[in-house]
Amino acid sequence: MVIMRAAETEDKDLLETFLSKNQLLQLLGDGRNQDFILLLEGGQLLGCTRFKRLSEGYSAIEGIYVIPSERGMGLGDGLLRATLNYLQLQGFKNAILLSDKATEGFYLQEDLAYINQSKDYFKLVELAFYTIERLETSFYCDIDEFFSRKCKSSKGV
Repeated sequence: MVIMRAAETEDKDLLETFLSKNQLLQLLGDGRNQDFILLLEGGQLLGCTRFKRLSEGYSAIEGIYVIPSERGMGLGDGLLRATLNYLQLQGFKNAILLSDKATEGFYLQEDLAYINQSKDYFKLVELAFYTIERLETSFYCDIDEFFSRKCKSSKGV
C-alpha cells in the first residue's frame, strides 16, 4: 500500500540515504522552515517533496521527486496533491513551485501556470522570498483553486 505522509524525526536517516542514492542531497537545504512529504510503499521510500513555510500565506515546494521506475503511474500527481493538502491544512493559501528542466513539464501537465502569469507576481517579487531570476522559472498555485478542479484521473463522475 502506498502511503504519503509528513516526514518525522525518525525518518532522517532514511531520507538522507534516499536523497544521496538519487543524487538529490541539495534538497536537504539548510533545514530552516522546511519539511518533507514522503511517498512510501512497504517501508521503501519511492519519492518525496521538500516544502518550506514562508510568510503572508505563502509556502514553497522546493523539490519533488519520484524514482524513475515508479513514474507514469500518477504517483507524482498524488505526491503533489498530498503536499498541497498538507500545506492547506496548515493554513497556507498559495504555493510557489520552484522548477527546473526536470519538473517543468510535470507542472505544466498539472495545469499550473508560470509564476509571472499569476496575479501575485509583483507581490512575490516585492516580498523577495526568492530572486527574480529564480521566480521566472517557477510556477504558482492558488491551493483552494487547485483543489476545486477535478483530479487528472477523474472520469467526471
